[in-house]
Amino acid sequence: MSRRTLHLCRSVFTLAIGAVAVYEATIPNGVLKVWNVAAASGVTVTVDAGVRYQRLEGFGQAIDFPLPWLTDSVRAVAVEKAYHQVGINMGTIGGLLESPAGYDQRQNDNDDPFTIDWKGFNADGLNLMKRNVVDLAKPFGFTGYFLGAEGPNVRWHSPWLAAIRDRNYDRFLDEAAEQVLANVSYWKNTYGEELQYYQLGNEQQSGNQASKNPDADGFGKVNATQQIVDLVKRAGARLRASGFSRTRFVVGTEETEEWSYFVADAIMADKKAAQYVGAIAYHSYPYHRGYSSVPFILSTSGAGKPDAGRIGIRHRIRDLAKAHKVGAWITENSNAGSSFSYDTFRARAIQIHDEFLYANVSAYFGESAIWDEVSQQKHFGTTDLDDSEGNVVLVHNASGTVDISGIGYAIGHYARWAKPGSVRVEAQSSERLVEVTAFRDDAEGRLVLVLINNADEPEAVTVSIKGVDLTGTWEGEQSTPADYWSPIPSFASDDAAILHISLPATSVASLAGKVTN
Repeated sequence: MSRRTLHLCRSVFTLAIGAVAVYEATIPNGVLKVWNVAAASGVTVTVDAGVRYQRLEGFGQAIDFPLPWLTDSVRAVAVEKAYHQVGINMGTIGGLLESPAGYDQRQNDNDDPFTIDWKGFNADGLNLMKRNVVDLAKPFGFTGYFLGAEGPNVRWHSPWLAAIRDRNYDRFLDEAAEQVLANVSYWKNTYGEELQYYQLGNEQQSGNQASKNPDADGFGKVNATQQIVDLVKRAGARLRASGFSRTRFVVGTEETEEWSYFVADAIMADKKAAQYVGAIAYHSYPYHRGYSSVPFILSTSGAGKPDAGRIGIRHRIRDLAKAHKVGAWITENSNAGSSFSYDTFRARAIQIHDEFLYANVSAYFGESAIWDEVSQQKHFGTTDLDDSEGNVVLVHNASGTVDISGIGYAIGHYARWAKPGSVRVEAQSSERLVEVTAFRDDAEGRLVLVLINNADEPEAVTVSIKGVDLTGTWEGEQSTPADYWSPIPSFASDDAAILHISLPATSVASLAGKVTN
């Protein structure tokens, strides 16, 4: 299998605070120094912690896979790496299958969409997710899990819905709404939680075309977008009438940014539907284009030339979410390049920066939190995990080894430092090849900086900070082509407003410092 072999070299990360030399400390892939700075550097980063943007909800998984064939010991390692080391804290955990048993017995529970026959619903997959993922990952901070994603799915999960839709559209809506209510009710009745979100559908019209008739072209007699709008209203009202006041829908979730915006805009334009929405979500496909392409990312934003079209659609999603006071989420990413390539890692770090900056996203999702060779074989007929980019942690079943992927290391540079509840604040760079994202965490009294140097040479950077005072120690980590997440020893801040930093070539660094308002 092709994967990058990590080795150690001496790339330098240099910090200078104030005007007094403090120490020199050897770190795994370089030397950190603090020394006198005689003149300002060529690159200036300005951070204004008083200018606030979106509140971070976190980093998630797009797809639920309980992986029952993993051994307990391997599963424990994989869960710890995905949810603790990387920091996945939210995402879908699936739902019920309308079937008296397994997938081969899919059928309507009964002919009355207002009476749930629990014998007609199968909870095996959801219960496996609870036991194999939620219970193990929750102690690591996986608390933002939610139901849904694959429902309603006329094409595969509930093919019998197509005939009902052809005969009686109102009943189709009621049957689909019954599925939503059954999922939310089951989780509350079984595990005592009304979850905050429910993802209503996944690529209903584009990509997977989950609303499509299973054996023919078409989506029924009613416009496919209108169907989604109507279902939001019908299912939302059904939940409220049944006493579920907290759960809000995640909507959009189409194959591309444009399709996602089109569907979400139609939903939000209907006041009766908009009241049930908690987040507007989008995907960044098709494969090998746009943000589903490492070469695209590195040749646009990674070269200091962000693509105007990709920025524009993100601004529209941002503005739609802001107008309705809901979050914007990117809920699926995959197939951009090699799973283990450093280029993939840096491209995904750049993408996360761009999603925060241009779409004001409050959540960024990979594909699966954990994926393995058995799943790869079942779905794609190959065991090559290097060809399964987008999944955060990858398990080699034969050897029992567990690796964090490029996108996992990229997510970690943000998730390990900027915790849910942090707020993104204004941060700008004078150099197009140096990108910066900044967060303030008032609960912890911290300011977090994620800096990406896309240049092929080191860059000396002066970071000027206002809106908070630097008052305590700083810590952090950096990634270079030599190694990921190399720790930077903690150091004391000697100046209330200035940091001087030397970033290695093509590197990503995360820093967190103690601050006061």
